[in-house]
Amino acid sequence: TAVSIVKALRTKERLTVVTNSIEVLVELNDVSGWDIISTGGTLKENYLALVGPRAVEGFNSFNVDKAILSCKGLDMEKGITDANEMFSQVKKAMLRSAKQKILAVDCTKFEKVAFSKICDLEDIDLVVTDVRPSDEWMEYFKDKGIECLYGEENQNYSVCE
Repeated sequence: TAVSIVKALRTKERLTVVTNSIEVLVELNDVSGWDIISTGGTLKENYLALVGPRAVEGFNSFNVDKAILSCKGLDMEKGITDANEMFSQVKKAMLRSAKQKILAVDCTKFEKVAFSKICDLEDIDLVVTDVRPSDEWMEYFKDKGIECLYGEENQNYSVCE
């Protein structure tokens, strides 16, 4: 998800990106005019992400306009969750550092609960997803004051498969 986001942003000028993702660092290695900052941290086995106290400190050191994060699960009662506590801790730090909090999530994450809680849904300002969520979710977002952006209605699919 993070790599897809930065690929979409490549046409922007003069951005500063703070990331714990090795994949994002590699993707942006040839972008000129941007400041790319790594949080540091410990490389998690089988993941290309830096985690742990140093990664958390890295995010805590900055005040950013927007934090864009993903998750493994999105549930109306349990909130936003991830597969492991170290990822959740880093994402909490990302959220604390940001004015606007954006969740980028594909439709398969809705109605899922993963192991470790990142935050409540109310802590998010904007959800960006690939397919229009159900009417129930759209009403939930409206009630909570969360903006929801999704893929075009005229795509070849209308439900998440």
